[in-house]
Amino acid sequence: MDNAVLRALMGGVQGSSQNVGKRIKGPNSEAGAGAKSKDARTAVPQPEFATKGTRTAREKAGSKGASDESLAHRERSNALRNQLKIKVENASRLTDLPDPLESFVDLCDAPYNLNVAVPNALAAIHALQPTPVQRQVIPCMLLDKQVVAVAPTGSGKTFAFLVPLVVHVMRLRHTLKEKSKLKRLELPKAVILAPTIELAQQICRVCDLFLEQLVIEREALARGVKCRLLVTRAHAAGLHSNEGKGVDILIATPLRLSSELVKGFIRLEYVQHVVLDEADKMFEVGQFYEQVQGILQACGTGLKRGKGCQKHLFSATLSQTLVPNVLDTKAESHVKIVVGAASYGGTAAVQEVAERVEQEFVFVGNGGIAGDRAKVLAVRNLLRENRIMAPALVFVQTQDRAQWVHKALSEDISGCAAMHAGLSHSHRQRVVDDFRSGVVWALVTTDLLCRGMDFRGVNTVINFDFPTSAVTYVHRIGRAGRGIAAGETSEQSRAFTMFSQEDQPLLKAVAVVAAASGANVPAWMLELASTDRRQLRKLERRPVVTKVSRERAKLAKRAERKGRLARGISKKR
Repeated sequence: MDNAVLRALMGGVQGSSQNVGKRIKGPNSEAGAGAKSKDARTAVPQPEFATKGTRTAREKAGSKGASDESLAHRERSNALRNQLKIKVENASRLTDLPDPLESFVDLCDAPYNLNVAVPNALAAIHALQPTPVQRQVIPCMLLDKQVVAVAPTGSGKTFAFLVPLVVHVMRLRHTLKEKSKLKRLELPKAVILAPTIELAQQICRVCDLFLEQLVIEREALARGVKCRLLVTRAHAAGLHSNEGKGVDILIATPLRLSSELVKGFIRLEYVQHVVLDEADKMFEVGQFYEQVQGILQACGTGLKRGKGCQKHLFSATLSQTLVPNVLDTKAESHVKIVVGAASYGGTAAVQEVAERVEQEFVFVGNGGIAGDRAKVLAVRNLLRENRIMAPALVFVQTQDRAQWVHKALSEDISGCAAMHAGLSHSHRQRVVDDFRSGVVWALVTTDLLCRGMDFRGVNTVINFDFPTSAVTYVHRIGRAGRGIAAGETSEQSRAFTMFSQEDQPLLKAVAVVAAASGANVPAWMLELASTDRRQLRKLERRPVVTKVSRERAKLAKRAERKGRLARGISKKR
């Protein structure tokens, strides 16, 4: 199938370029073909510097027309960016900023020159038209530019970095085979880091699907490209047996990859691209900061000078100050792309979420154990009013809370399950598969699943525990309404956030973000006093006092008393 047919099918019809590059022949004069005038024969040759800066009228007119054409082309590209709400932060400093894609078929033209199998493979997996973030990120990464992308949840960031990564790896494998560098051929060439096991598995599944479809579409370079997952001990054992070889694209969590890197079971010196998905989570203090820094330092150490490892950051909520602090290169060397708003941060990410999710705040009283009972009653009332549409995600703060809420809601909701990091890997995988297949209709989970997970068809999100920050709020409600096109709304997609008197210090930060996105927020919430940053950090890390935690404290005290009595009796004896 040629490019013209593909453009007609996928809506990317453009003007024909058959006459581009053809030489225009002028009329031949028989009298002047072989004869030269006397003035021409006796003309004195001029030195090069005498005619170097002079141009004829035709040349001046041609250069003016070319400049006008390039200016018009630039204006069309800027108009398309404005229409799609794509903002490139440092566009004025980039003289070679690529145009946004009008369709995936544009990848077959210069300067990308990809095989027609790429848009065919994307169409086969129902990616017919690129999303706004894909339109600008894919061209930039294909032209070897480092990208920092901020786009709303559910905007297609995974394919935005997977497509150029796969293309780079395919071309690099072909080059290494031609140069007979077989040892380097077996080592990782690209690394994708994700904060959770579930997100890493999702990325790996999408990558395998894309590679499989490329092979079906007869893309010869895709044969032999291997995408490996490294999130469990079983995956690590497979790398040990093969000494970390036979991997092209490595998808891992920071803790597992850092552990294998320290043990020397994997080599990253020839990695040319590193993608940090949910980058802001990666660099939170106390999370993965040290491990990620060690991984970044180990990547690309064997490459030639001038061909260092490129680092790409993706997130829905990314602080602008994080970029220069994280990356060892200058911020100006990166293409910073923001989709859906004019700046970084939670407000930018939630604006398009509000278009597809109806947000509502529910007051449940003073908090504590009575507040928890009131939250359960509130969920039952919402069920009675048929306002909760399955499938639904219920977010809580801790693992104990997940078990307790699951037990409380199981009486009213059939097909309810709990999901948190305290469960085994096989159990977690089984619960996620059951939720995707529809066996589980209501999933009670911690913030483990609030980032990056693409659950198509989630209609309701319930923040049973108030989110600890505006960023967490954005990622939680972003699980609902995924797959709905920008500008479209769904009456079934809702997000309920329950709050008590204890949550008042955190309330304004979340309410401001929700109001800025267009949600209906009571005016008194926006008039609350702002909380100091230090106090906010303490509140974010506060333990949730519940019936479960109090019962555990009582049991611990009883055990301590029994131990004291036992020690006292033994001393008397």
